[in-house]
Amino acid sequence: MKEFLRSISGKAFLASVVVTLPLSLLVGFLLYKGEKEADFLKAEQRAIAVKSQLESALNESVAASKIFAFLLERDLAGMDFDSTAEAILSKNKNIDALQWVRGNTIIRTFPLKGNEASIGYAVMDVPEHRAEALEAVARGELYFEGPINLKQGGKGFVGRYPIFKGDTLAGFSAVIVRMETFLRALEMDESGKDEMFSYQLVKKNRSNQAARLLFEGSGTFEGECRAKRRVPIGDWVVYVKLNDPPHVYKGVLFI
Repeated sequence: MKEFLRSISGKAFLASVVVTLPLSLLVGFLLYKGEKEADFLKAEQRAIAVKSQLESALNESVAASKIFAFLLERDLAGMDFDSTAEAILSKNKNIDALQWVRGNTIIRTFPLKGNEASIGYAVMDVPEHRAEALEAVARGELYFEGPINLKQGGKGFVGRYPIFKGDTLAGFSAVIVRMETFLRALEMDESGKDEMFSYQLVKKNRSNQAARLLFEGSGTFEGECRAKRRVPIGDWVVYVKLNDPPHVYKGVLFI
């Protein structure tokens, strides 16, 4: 009798396992799927916010470069370059310097202190800079190159707005945004991480070289729980990844 009851009990337990295990797996899968979708939404919303922050900061550069180009095209700033540039910079906290590129060569920079090495630099003689500058010409608007090693030292970004005299390209009105200023505008530091997210900014390269990354060694988070947004003003792609996505472990709790 005991053996019979033991046999019945064992079979009942086995049947219970057969019924509940698939149910548990299904519940776990559904939870995993729901949490994964929620995690992607968090990354997506953060990517949208970062793009908005970046474009808002760079709108200062767009306005400044257009005003400066307007003056240079009409020879209104040539005799009083420093005071004109200083007045423009005083209203634009996310720009570190303004440059006048006449033809192929940087002839004036404000402020000059710390930027002396850029004077006389032939921008179009360097294939990579030439490709980026010609993209600005093709677009007829401000276009950013970077992150790059700046001629005057340090890393940063150069935005160039083409200047025309009639139908002839006469040079560029350029803005310099140093790396620390750029990161401050995005409320980030050199690590490219905060408590919840990791970030990457990837620059499309036009001179057949590898894409430039804002945060070296972080990659572009391929295959991870990440979202991305394109920023046309520099042909950048912003990537955002959730650091510790809950869907990875919450689904396991039901298995």
